[in-house]
Amino acid sequence: MVNELGFDPELLKQPPEVRQRWFDDRKIAHKRLEEASAKIMKTIRAPSGSEVVHVVGPTGVGKTTLMEHAVSALIRRAMPELKKDPGFIPTAFITCQSPTLGVYDWTEHFIRVLLALNEVLIDRKIYIPDAGPVPDEVKALVKERVGKLRALRRGAESAIRNRKLHAFFADEAQFILKGSSGERVSSQADAARSIASESTLHVLLGHYDLLEMMNLNGQLGRRSRTVHFTRYYIDRAEDRVEFAKVLNTLQAKLPLPQPTRLEGHLDFAFERTVGCVGRLKNWFSRCLDTALTNKCKTVTYEIFKEEADSISVCRQTALETSEGEGKLKEQDDENAENDLRNLLKEGVRLTAPTGGMDFTVGSSVAPTPEVKGETAKPKKQGSQKIETKPRRYTTGAKNVAS
Repeated sequence: MVNELGFDPELLKQPPEVRQRWFDDRKIAHKRLEEASAKIMKTIRAPSGSEVVHVVGPTGVGKTTLMEHAVSALIRRAMPELKKDPGFIPTAFITCQSPTLGVYDWTEHFIRVLLALNEVLIDRKIYIPDAGPVPDEVKALVKERVGKLRALRRGAESAIRNRKLHAFFADEAQFILKGSSGERVSSQADAARSIASESTLHVLLGHYDLLEMMNLNGQLGRRSRTVHFTRYYIDRAEDRVEFAKVLNTLQAKLPLPQPTRLEGHLDFAFERTVGCVGRLKNWFSRCLDTALTNKCKTVTYEIFKEEADSISVCRQTALETSEGEGKLKEQDDENAENDLRNLLKEGVRLTAPTGGMDFTVGSSVAPTPEVKGETAKPKKQGSQKIETKPRRYTTGAKNVAS
């Protein structure tokens, strides 16, 4: 039985570590989570040419919880098919690892993919070209020369296809771009899209650094979709209502003898979480640990305040979040729309050739067509050019011009 506090009273008889683990395992559904999950599921149902879905949002907004929510929904939807085909795996996920040697480790990536699919003999994978039957001695030579990466990639793509996954999820996907710049960023993004095109739809979740993957070229843009998992905003009345609901739900689930009453400190909760539910959940988890350790009957405001993130940390998170949201907004603002309209016109280019007409994207002025028979007037020079009279110079090591 669950009481008005949101947990079974028998839980209070359990040791502190059991109560702590019970609370940490709770998943809180809320409006932003449901909206983002619905967008992901829609793309999975009808990809319409999409191969990659980028899910971006602030640090601590709850992207991992969102991934788990979507994975659970896919498994529930696939239950009838699972009963017919035991080898079918509707979805799987990995957490990308931060590179230790400067650039992303794709070898480790594919090993994690194969482990997520319960693949066997991962360390025995070898790469064989598609040229037909190959003798064993040639296989050994290929393995020695090519190494593991190609074999692991082919094995991962093959496993995803054979298991008939509807989607594959990669959390913390911003690490794919870490340590990369210039052409390497485009190469990493192309690799991610290529893997998806050879296997199944990939859902990449990460903070706003993942935006660097977007619009690197037309092919990537056409084959990808973006889902923005937004925070709650303190100045929106509807957001304040939703965030208050989450706060009340979390405090009701704290397995303590007396109810926690912190709803009167909504603004403080907004400020120290930057409007992110994931940060609020972690905050309450720390408060519960403190209360259990000190044998408190409830979480007081003093405990709540003591366990809050510092202002400097929250300010930095807010700055990064605001910058990321600005990048997303710039892609669909009025100037971008005007740029698109201008670029659809004949002869309009982003960069004019040397000596041609200049055209600035975003300007409402179209390039002036050239009129035959007219000679362009030379531009005025800032200073008069001085030319010397022709002069003959004597060459040779022994002769110096006087």
